[in-house]
Amino acid sequence: MQVADSDPANIECLLHGEGIRLDVIAQASPLAWTEYDTTVVHLAQAFGSPGVHEPSHLPHPVPGLGGNATWVPAQGELVATNGTQSMGGSYVTTTVTRSSPHGPASLTVATAVTRATVASAPRGANPGPPPS
Repeated sequence: MQVADSDPANIECLLHGEGIRLDVIAQASPLAWTEYDTTVVHLAQAFGSPGVHEPSHLPHPVPGLGGNATWVPAQGELVATNGTQSMGGSYVTTTVTRSSPHGPASLTVATAVTRATVASAPRGANPGPPPS
């Protein structure tokens, strides 16, 4: 394991082993949910339109992580947040790169690491009230 960025508001860890490499980023943000939602919506718009339909690039919901989580198979990336529209949180990305087909599935590894990260990562402050 290597800590690539130890800034408490933007932690990045690189993990290597058994033919799997993980790049995990946890950002504390008052807008963690907005970052998550924007990512998911943009992927759906870009790769879900009839002219460019690319199923492997489409976001797939991943239940059971204590917030919102989406797997993008083509990128080998799990994007998640424990923030809400009214509560700050962590915006987490876990990217899996494989050099071996052996071992657990990429989604299984990403889910386990993301679950632990979301549970322990710093949360951003709550966003202020919407402008009136």
